[in-house]
Amino acid sequence: MALGQDTKYKDIKSANIKDAQTTQSKSGRILIFSKNYDFMTSVRGILSEFGYLTVGFISREDALKSLKSLEKKTFDFLVIDIDQQEEENIKFLKKAMKIDPDLMCIIIVDHGEFQAVVEAMKTGVFDYLFKPFKIEILLITISRAMEIRRLRKAKDLYYSIFADATEGIYLKTPEGQYITANPALADLLGYESSDELITKLGTNITNETYVEPDRHKEIIRILQKKDIVTGFESQIYRKDGNRIWISENVRAVRDPNGNLLYYRGTIEDITRRRQNEEALRQSESHFRLCAEKAEKNTGIFLDMIDELCDSYRELDQLFINFAKTMVNMLDEKNKWTKGHSDRVALYSEMIAKEIGIDREGMKKLRLAALLHDIGRMGTFDYFLHKPSRFTERQYELVKKHPVNGAKILENIGFLDDLIPFVRHHHERMDGKGYPDGLKGEKIPFYSRILHVADSFDSMTSDRPHRKAPGKEYALSELKRCKGSQFDPKVIEAALKVL
Repeated sequence: MALGQDTKYKDIKSANIKDAQTTQSKSGRILIFSKNYDFMTSVRGILSEFGYLTVGFISREDALKSLKSLEKKTFDFLVIDIDQQEEENIKFLKKAMKIDPDLMCIIIVDHGEFQAVVEAMKTGVFDYLFKPFKIEILLITISRAMEIRRLRKAKDLYYSIFADATEGIYLKTPEGQYITANPALADLLGYESSDELITKLGTNITNETYVEPDRHKEIIRILQKKDIVTGFESQIYRKDGNRIWISENVRAVRDPNGNLLYYRGTIEDITRRRQNEEALRQSESHFRLCAEKAEKNTGIFLDMIDELCDSYRELDQLFINFAKTMVNMLDEKNKWTKGHSDRVALYSEMIAKEIGIDREGMKKLRLAALLHDIGRMGTFDYFLHKPSRFTERQYELVKKHPVNGAKILENIGFLDDLIPFVRHHHERMDGKGYPDGLKGEKIPFYSRILHVADSFDSMTSDRPHRKAPGKEYALSELKRCKGSQFDPKVIEAALKVL
């Protein structure tokens, strides 16, 4: 190699690595190796013109280092100009394939070097070209290699998804017979293997597995109309005769002429969710029936709370709806508090969103806001209607509701996280709040948000002894009490959104 070529190579070697790491190619990414600098740069330049990202090396060590140094598999192809050093070439190929087994290797050899081709092909090389070759032949070979690489990746991905999926996956004939099924579906239906499932059910019409055969007919009807069904819920029989609830997604697969080939579907076991939903609906119905009695005896509410079961833990939205139903019954007992908990939840979410609280935190805050006054049920309902201010004794009773609320929530194990937020939503930054006189950062942050939202709603709602002071007054009070009663950070967010 000439001295000038050596200098040029040093310049492009570092650029090769940078290009491979930062550039995306629509056609493919090719690493070219040849001991002949002119040959390497010539092939690289031609392939680049056809849209390939190319990097080239005249050192085997540099080429291998490039393959190793990149965190992600960067190259699709390895094009090697095989020289007379057959043993070194084979070692190089083996090392490259070990680094990236998916690499498609194409070798270029002198005409007549059949032994070199044989030895190279044993390492897993995709194809070879004899010198001299036409660039069109190289392009066709690379294009064919790219297609096979894509097919391999698609096949690997398919088998990975199909075999390892946690949900059941199947193919069925238009008549409803199983063609294939993955292990997850076999397990879901109670069979030892996919083969057993297909053997037992493959010759039977599928709607026989449905508790209500008309449900299968309904799926087919929708598929004939839309070619797709999502979230279709049914009951089916397992191998042992037990029933389970499933959610099914099905797509009709057709040939280019529109003829139906098969149905491709997924099945998820939703039995537990359906059981929990039914339990929740029954509980909600029960609570509604008890609401009238609770008007006269608030203790009944405490008994109802004990009836909540752990299964609600998995039904976030349903439980929130249940909580709203329960607090709405509480709020609607008194026209002065109607909708209070819902509004506090809304204001709290607005403030939290402005602050940047994450989704999980928002969910907890919303539930805490809905339940923040639940302790009111056993305290001062009987004098909420009085048209005058509370006496000192009555106010002391009012101040017990955060503690009572915390005690009620203790009966529901999976709401432990909310207890501090409810107990301390009337604490003040200066330590003059209740029930524990917490100060500053010792007050849970979500409690500080609830305090602002609760106070804002109180100042913008009518009470028996006064008309609502109004929004402007409420905002001015939030500003005035920033730092003493309210958290400054919360107030800044509240003033922007309220």
